[in-house]
Amino acid sequence: MRFLFLSILLIPFCNLQGQITPPGMGETNTASWVAVGTLHHLDKSEKISLLNYLGLGSISEMSSMNPFHRVAIYVVSNELKYKFNKNWNAAIGTNYHWQNIAVKSDAYSSDGLTGKQEIRIFTKLSYVYNKQAIKCTVTVRPEYRSFYNPDFSSYTEVNQFRLRLKGASSIPLNAQKTQKLIVGVEFLGASSKHLNWEAFQFKDCRMSIYYSLTFPESNIKLDIGYMNDLSSKGNIKDASYLGLNLLFLDLFKRNEKAQ
Repeated sequence: MRFLFLSILLIPFCNLQGQITPPGMGETNTASWVAVGTLHHLDKSEKISLLNYLGLGSISEMSSMNPFHRVAIYVVSNELKYKFNKNWNAAIGTNYHWQNIAVKSDAYSSDGLTGKQEIRIFTKLSYVYNKQAIKCTVTVRPEYRSFYNPDFSSYTEVNQFRLRLKGASSIPLNAQKTQKLIVGVEFLGASSKHLNWEAFQFKDCRMSIYYSLTFPESNIKLDIGYMNDLSSKGNIKDASYLGLNLLFLDLFKRNEKAQ
């Protein structure tokens, strides 16, 4: 309950451009996440941008707090965004996830792990506003998820529709705005095909706080932070995530300038 109460407090102060938060990684006490990617503006007016990244996540055992115990997930993500004006932007994207799942008997490997593949298609609609020096964003993100076994046969849960609502705020820590504190909260609800699309259930609440550092001369952005994932699958549980993102900004433009 304390996490839900904090989330309600945070959302009025609320996906900022290039901000990547960890995906859920299943049952764990702690987890770690690293993502490396690029963010390109594709036109001179910088209304169209493309975000691509590769991510890797690890989790602990349920009996330990080591967030690096075993690799849990690999992610490939592509997102194309269009900025309508200073307040509104929309995006469309795809994700591919490979998740390692621990099982007692496994037809696919001998090390107690099997894989679950996921292909995700999503859209975003965001409203951005500035409250003095603080940049705030509210994002609605519907997504359609398809799940597969390692051999691409259908997984137990074949398809899922999920709706995500996120609020985030970016607070500058210096006059140049190269250092920022980014606070966010996200609510996730879903309905599945194997439930005949009837029950739309609350799934997760994810709260995050990140320190963001941009190096203007090298066009590199580094984010280091923490996320708490409050899950309602069965009994309510929460997990702590450590995250690190490295983004290379406008590499094409840097190459043009060098030439």
